[in-house]
Amino acid sequence: MNTKTYFLQNQHPENPAKSFTVDIIRDRESSGLTAVCEPLGIVTEAENYEALIKRVWAVAPEMYELCDYGTADDRFHLHFPD
Repeated sequence: MNTKTYFLQNQHPENPAKSFTVDIIRDRESSGLTAVCEPLGIVTEAENYEALIKRVWAVAPEMYELCDYGTADDRFHLHFPD
């Protein structure tokens, strides 16, 4: 399985980042995409992959904090499997 990884901040070996998988679902009828990350409570849609990634990262820090994983300034990364 190919995976694209995006970091909120640069990862440091002494402070490992938490990792979350974001599933991408393609709607065949509308050609739109939906991103789902259950641990962070994220479900969002966009017309293309780049816009979807931006939408996920727009809400990910706040959802990370709201789900009690830490603060929005913590290091964490998201995996987007192909």
